[in-house]
Amino acid sequence: MEYPNELQLVISRRNLLIAGGLGAVGAALGGCEDVPDEPAPDLPPPPLRPTEAPRERLEVSPFNTDKLGAPYIGVSTGDRTDRLNSKQIDAYMELVAKYGNVTRLDFGSSVDRAVHMDAAYRYKVGIVALFNTSMQPEDIAETIIRHGAQNGGPIMVAEVGGNEQNNEGFSIGGADVANFTQRFIEAAEVVRSVAPRGSGVEIISGGLSPAVTRGLNIAPVTFMDRFLDGLERSNKMWLLDGVGMHPYDYPSTKHTEPWSAWHQMAGGPNTQQGERYTLRDVLERHDGAPNKIYITEVGATTTGERAVSQRVQRAIVKHAITAPVPGIETPVRIVFTLHDDPNQQDPSEVGFGIHKKLAGRYMLDAIAAARR
Repeated sequence: MEYPNELQLVISRRNLLIAGGLGAVGAALGGCEDVPDEPAPDLPPPPLRPTEAPRERLEVSPFNTDKLGAPYIGVSTGDRTDRLNSKQIDAYMELVAKYGNVTRLDFGSSVDRAVHMDAAYRYKVGIVALFNTSMQPEDIAETIIRHGAQNGGPIMVAEVGGNEQNNEGFSIGGADVANFTQRFIEAAEVVRSVAPRGSGVEIISGGLSPAVTRGLNIAPVTFMDRFLDGLERSNKMWLLDGVGMHPYDYPSTKHTEPWSAWHQMAGGPNTQQGERYTLRDVLERHDGAPNKIYITEVGATTTGERAVSQRVQRAIVKHAITAPVPGIETPVRIVFTLHDDPNQQDPSEVGFGIHKKLAGRYMLDAIAAARR
């Protein structure tokens, strides 16, 4: 597989990094002397491949934030479209477009998302691309070259480092901030090499779950504080455009309890965990950290041990797409997810779908009003 020159350079640097163990990143996280890094130069976006026809740049129209809490709102697809054929994917993306102007889509090394990208382009849906830990940096760069906004594609946000890596259920061996930081830097550098800042692709850290610090889990605010410490020590804060968060707090509809992940973003610290900071505090006290939280998952399930009624699910979805987060920009808010999934082994994971439920009807009405 051949790559543009600038990507080949990054891949070579990555191989050197791996050959040397943790390299500069590991040394920085270990507290060694800092070596300042120069920010990547603002290079023009790389050309499309000769075999690909140039296309008109996809412009995703933002919503009026007087009516909704963010300019980009939608529902996630996750990996639940993997079983669909091309015609079904097209119909699926058409339905996604009715629920908003953006969706979150999982990318893994073994899954080709070209059909999804074409459908997103057709229905003017922006993509938050979650790059799973199975993807190598060069594969991420290849995806951005083919489908990134810098080349007219629908990918507007690259979410890198891994999904909910503060939770042992998603991180092999348990939460590991240093490993997450290293993976974020490697992936973010190759994204920036093919989609420079200002080209239309934002880079955010993988969304964190509302875990508590116990056993192999680390609470999201604590995890984020340590992650930003690592970026500061390695002089890589310039790679970060925003942070991903999954502020689930169902079955509550108050969103003000200390354990509420939504409350912890800006309302107040999790005193039950002994924390002294909100996520907003953590962002403010790290020099150069962006004041942006991308809500890439939020919602409630109507099945399982913590199941809520459809009316409560509707109230939680309404709050998720309209409620302000004081002192913080929230460019993206994505509800999890479109359809219930009976194939899930965990009963609680089955019922997050909002389509054909009260929550979906509310969201369709709210989106329609925001488009008028």
